[in-house]
Amino acid sequence: MLLGERIASYRKKAGYSQEGLAEQLGVSRQAVSKWETGEATPDAERIIALAKVLGVTTDALLLGREEPAPVHPGEAARQTGDCHRRPRRRRHRVSARARHRCGLRCRAGCREPR
Repeated sequence: MLLGERIASYRKKAGYSQEGLAEQLGVSRQAVSKWETGEATPDAERIIALAKVLGVTTDALLLGREEPAPVHPGEAARQTGDCHRRPRRRRHRVSARARHRCGLRCRAGCREPR
C-alpha cells in the first residue's frame, strides 16, 4: 500500500472528508487529493500533523506498520539507561540500641554487653 492509499484509508476510518481533513491541517482540499492520488507528497511537518489528526503513528502512516519496529533488548536497555545497573539490595538497618540489646557491634565498633 502506498502513502496516498494509507492517507485515504486512515482519513476514511477517522471519518473525515478531504475537505474536513484539509481544514484541520490548514491546506487546500486539492492538496489532500494530490497526496491521496500520489501526485504530490506532504512535507515532514504535514506528515506529523496528519498522523496526529488521524490518530495514528507516523510509522503507520509512512511505513504501514501498526506497531513500532521491534527493538533489540540490548538497545532498549541502552535507551532507558538500565544496561549496567544492578538491582539494589535492600539492607535491613538495625538501630544502635537494638544492636546493643542483641550483643551486636554498633557502627562505632564497640560491643557493649546488655
